[in-house]
Amino acid sequence: MSEMPDAAVRPVRPTFAEPTTARRWLSAGIAILARFAGLGLVFAGGANVASGIATNGLAGHPNWLLIAGGLVLLAVAASTLLLSTLGLLIVSTVEILLGFVGLLVPFSASMWDLHPANWLNRAYGFVLPGSGDQAAYSIASGFLLVFGAVSLATAFGIGGRRRAQGGVIPLWRVIAMASAVVLSIPAVVLLWIGGNYLLAAYRAFVPSTFDVGPFAILLAGVLLCGTVAATCRYSSAGSYAFALFWVTLWIALGAFLSSAPPSTDSLLPQWLTRVGVAWALCGFSAAIAVTLLVAGACGRILTLGARRSPTIVLDGGR
Repeated sequence: MSEMPDAAVRPVRPTFAEPTTARRWLSAGIAILARFAGLGLVFAGGANVASGIATNGLAGHPNWLLIAGGLVLLAVAASTLLLSTLGLLIVSTVEILLGFVGLLVPFSASMWDLHPANWLNRAYGFVLPGSGDQAAYSIASGFLLVFGAVSLATAFGIGGRRRAQGGVIPLWRVIAMASAVVLSIPAVVLLWIGGNYLLAAYRAFVPSTFDVGPFAILLAGVLLCGTVAATCRYSSAGSYAFALFWVTLWIALGAFLSSAPPSTDSLLPQWLTRVGVAWALCGFSAAIAVTLLVAGACGRILTLGARRSPTIVLDGGR
């Protein structure tokens, strides 16, 4: 009776299961519906904020119940990363295209009916009355573009981690967190400076030419945000740190600066007291934070799941 040679178990890297076609399309369906409905509720909940700032410079009162419902749906959309990255890739690509083209097309009276901002205004206004104006503001202020860019970078990062089939190196975790800390502030400052000018141009809707300067400033902020979000390829720590930064802005600007006396407006830049406060109160900052937190958690779950399913290799004792 022959005996098999002693088998040795050789450690291997974590193995990530590739999503099936059914899981990919399921993630796409859930992400598209949840993202559209979630943004609609956030837009409806924050409608009074932007209209108040545009009228008298004072932010209106947001409907936090609607915003909270929208944030839950946005979290559901982000959680489809557990199934596949396809859903988030689709919705974020559409948002980037709408946001990018919407800022490239001049805010002129001749383009009123054809402008992408007004497409979104009519679409959301038809499905969820009261959300249309805020949907248009999301394009004009740069929110839709940066939201799509952060989501796209996160989806590519999670997909890259799945394909790499490797664990997290401690050094990469430190680099991811450091990039979030270092790049977050300049990214948001650039976003809001460019967004403040473009939003004012949208409200007036009189320029007849494309203004390169504000668009370039906003685009630089978008690219920085996307760079930070992409660090989830190496560690979820970057997503967590970037999300907590947006939560801090949400609380600091929404709870404190929005209730400050009007005399403080002369001491602070307009992009902070108008665009920054509006993003905090109408749920834009919260939407980015929730998406990053859920995406970071998904990346962590995928990594842990792979580690708990090791591959045993029998190599004959060598």
